[in-house]
Amino acid sequence: MVDCPFILKKRKEGITLTELLIVVAVLAVLMVVFLAAFKPWTQQAKARDSRRKSDLQKLKSPLEDYYNDNNCYPPLLQTLADEDYIGEEPKDPDTGDLYSYEADPNCNWYRIYATLEFTTDSEIVEVGCGAGCGPGGDEGTGDDKCTYNYGVSGGGVGLECCTAPCPGMVDVNPGCDEWTDEELRDHCGSSGCCQGSEWILTCPPGVRPYCCSKE
Repeated sequence: MVDCPFILKKRKEGITLTELLIVVAVLAVLMVVFLAAFKPWTQQAKARDSRRKSDLQKLKSPLEDYYNDNNCYPPLLQTLADEDYIGEEPKDPDTGDLYSYEADPNCNWYRIYATLEFTTDSEIVEVGCGAGCGPGGDEGTGDDKCTYNYGVSGGGVGLECCTAPCPGMVDVNPGCDEWTDEELRDHCGSSGCCQGSEWILTCPPGVRPYCCSKE
């Protein structure tokens, strides 16, 4: 009788620490690539901004209906809800705050303001709020002055818009394009990302900061 040698089976081993670290590193790289490519936080901000624009645009028709019925724009947006022109007064989709509404005491016009998160939105400049908007515009006082960057109006008047202290200089200061709004505001009043000491970073409320000439 011939003795057979024992057949030794290789012991199964679990994943090693090195392999685990490699997997984690690969997942981290993929996550960074995904976030850089799709920028979900930017898409969410744009979605909320679309809601803000839609809310304000949808108020224009019931405001005109109210004016036609009463020969006056309502003193408050809540009046539209109270008298069944709208279901309920819309609110900012992020903060839950009511939009800023301003009505002429003589009933002839109204203005509604909002703050868009995506401060490079071209409509901010198109509506005249490139340097901020708010009750009173450049002549206004109080907390609402120049604090908004989007709005609608009716009754033949425009928004109360503020005048920029200087033209935006983004084209000659491309270094600022890669800075976030928060990074820009952290360097307000200094040269910051502006190219050259002859520029100063200016931060009007409600809009993306930009470089101004010191001259």
